[in-house]
Amino acid sequence: MKSSVVIVLFSLFPLNGWTQSANEGVSELAIKGSFDNLTIQSYAGQAELKVEELFEYIQLLMDQSNSPELNQQLKINIEQLFMDNPALTGIDSKSVVYDPLQWLDGWQNENVAIQSLKLLGSELKSTYWIYNYQLTYSIEGKEKTKKMDVQISFQPQTKSFGKTQKKVWDLKIGNVFFR
Repeated sequence: MKSSVVIVLFSLFPLNGWTQSANEGVSELAIKGSFDNLTIQSYAGQAELKVEELFEYIQLLMDQSNSPELNQQLKINIEQLFMDNPALTGIDSKSVVYDPLQWLDGWQNENVAIQSLKLLGSELKSTYWIYNYQLTYSIEGKEKTKKMDVQISFQPQTKSFGKTQKKVWDLKIGNVFFR
């Protein structure tokens, strides 16, 4: 009897290890399969705050009284909000760049003054959210409104805490399109 229990237990361990490995691959592919609804809502709220943070930084960057050092630090902070090589359309909706700093230069060259950012809706995809906004801004005193889609990616990263490594999930801004 004892030997059959031991055999059954040992036969379950390899199966359990395979199941965990398979689930890790799935968790990196789909948000819905990895988290409960409450956790997903919490991350969605953080994603929305990430977009608001971006536009608060942009507003600060547009202040003409800033020192060059402050503007440089703001650009560093903004760049850290983005994933690598995002596709970003200019406020003119025509040009596309793949560098957040080049994108910011376009905002500064146009001297864009942000009036308001209003969330219109959001949609959860497999590994990211798409947030739809209405951006009201002015250029040379002329007020304009554009719709904007912002992708927020949700990706695992391995972080080191001393000798311990842990997988944590990180939100990064991806593509930004004006329409």
